[in-house]
Amino acid sequence: MMKLGEEYTKLVGNLQDNRTISGSTVGLQWLYSGSTVALQWLYSGSTVALQWVYSGSTVGLQWV
Repeated sequence: MMKLGEEYTKLVGNLQDNRTISGSTVGLQWLYSGSTVALQWLYSGSTVALQWVYSGSTVGLQWV
């Protein structure tokens, strides 16, 4: 039986998606570490980053 951490690691690996469209990089990343969960959407052309982070009882949405 897999441990919960191993299942999350597998899930994270499956959810990471990076693609190149017309020379620009578009990435969607799902990151899990301990009690912190982060979903990142990245566009590298003019570099746009949107990050959703959950840590414990704190939820944050960042536009960078």
